[in-house]
Amino acid sequence: MRRSLWHGELGTPKSRRSRRAIDLPPTLEDALTRLSAQRRSEFVFCSRDGTPMDADNFRHREFPRALRRAGLRHIRFHDLRHTYASLLIAQGAHPKYIQAQLGHASIQTTLDRYGHLMPEIHQAEARKLDRLVFGHVSAPPPRDLAVVGVERPANGSKMGAETTKGLAT
Repeated sequence: MRRSLWHGELGTPKSRRSRRAIDLPPTLEDALTRLSAQRRSEFVFCSRDGTPMDADNFRHREFPRALRRAGLRHIRFHDLRHTYASLLIAQGAHPKYIQAQLGHASIQTTLDRYGHLMPEIHQAEARKLDRLVFGHVSAPPPRDLAVVGVERPANGSKMGAETTKGLAT
């Protein structure tokens, strides 16, 4: 991230850690490149003339409209960040990689926010200890494929609550 947009003004990101490269899957990178070429703008979300879109218009009009066109339920734009982190965890990404992608200054922030989504790490460590101490390999229990979604918390909190719904593999 080279620049940030705050109240309609382009500037530098708020911290050194905010200046980072975000790894995009090739399919998404191709789609964003094509979109950028169609709009003739360096911005993914821009006005018709290619300038940065007003944040309030985007949040209240454009993003909900895009969700409806895609047949998706209403979520907050920030929920996409939580979903990204949850999907990284579901595929077994290392916590330090997740920390770097999210720009957390401390691994503690990442683990505090998303650690509850990593129960398989505990099971894997117990199996490694079993091998080390007892010299045999215990079969891992059948693993559920985590389908990760973001739901609004029941307590009215502003932060999205990640949930997992197990599907047998």
